[in-house]
Amino acid sequence: MTQIRALQHFLYCPHRWELLYREGMWQDNAFTVKADLVHERVHSGKTLSRSKGRIVLSDVSLFSEKWGIYGKCDSLELIPDEDGASLEGFPLRYRVALIEYKPTHPKEAPNASDRLQLYAQKLCAEELFPCRVDAYLYYADVGKRVRVSFDEEDQTLLKDILAQIRLWEENGSIPPISFGAKCNGCSIRDRCMPRCKGENTRKLILKELSS
Repeated sequence: MTQIRALQHFLYCPHRWELLYREGMWQDNAFTVKADLVHERVHSGKTLSRSKGRIVLSDVSLFSEKWGIYGKCDSLELIPDEDGASLEGFPLRYRVALIEYKPTHPKEAPNASDRLQLYAQKLCAEELFPCRVDAYLYYADVGKRVRVSFDEEDQTLLKDILAQIRLWEENGSIPPISFGAKCNGCSIRDRCMPRCKGENTRKLILKELSS
């Protein structure tokens, strides 16, 4: 099974995925701290509110046997709907809304990694809940929720990223470092040392620590 967050990190940078998920590295920066603060309330794992039959849950676990993926969504809303589904333990019929929280609204369309993350969550929810599932990104800086629709290109991208991740896992090799503008906002840039070529990152760090 592949973590949904791993899909997002791999699409952003395969080498970052390697450091996070196979070498266990992590380091905060201003961007990750801001994101943690935005997520603090919705990661309580509790029912956040009930209003006019609508139930809002936080930190909901999701998985898909079909796709071999799992993870959590920030917030899941059960919205009363006569055409929805009956869910065990709840009194009405519902449709589902997934909400993923992000700290900053992008200048244009949602970025590809956020879109992939939300699409994977939606596939899981559709497998778990026999009803309509809508998906939203909520941007904290503008207090705005944006509905995201998906198409065949999203499915093709998900298949491609899953295949790449599983290939790297099977052969045990390390995705190469690719230096670019995205490195400027990466929390593990210093540990990745993107300008160094040709050696395992773990070896480079151990060499640095022992010098």
